[in-house]
Amino acid sequence: MEDSIKIIISGLDGAGKTSILTALDKKYDFQKDIMSLTPTIKVNYNKTTFIQNDVNFWDMGGQTQYREMYLKREDVYFGGTDLILYIIDCQDKLRFEESLSYLD
Repeated sequence: MEDSIKIIISGLDGAGKTSILTALDKKYDFQKDIMSLTPTIKVNYNKTTFIQNDVNFWDMGGQTQYREMYLKREDVYFGGTDLILYIIDCQDKLRFEESLSYLD
């Protein structure tokens, strides 16, 4: 392998981060899998290969206690990151400002 790529999937709890990853992984017939998902605890790590590169997905739980933990140890969780996919649930209008604040 040539390189390793770190991709963080982040956002508030319930934004759909794991659902999006599941849909991308399954491509088809993923509704049953998404319906049975539970909240992510801390970080789920998934590894795949894409065009001769190891790609490491860090699916980060969005509950308040985990977000606080990530920010206290930014070097551990965000260091070496090549790409961040930040998910905002645009239908959760009550938490829109909270989501923008966390992104900042």
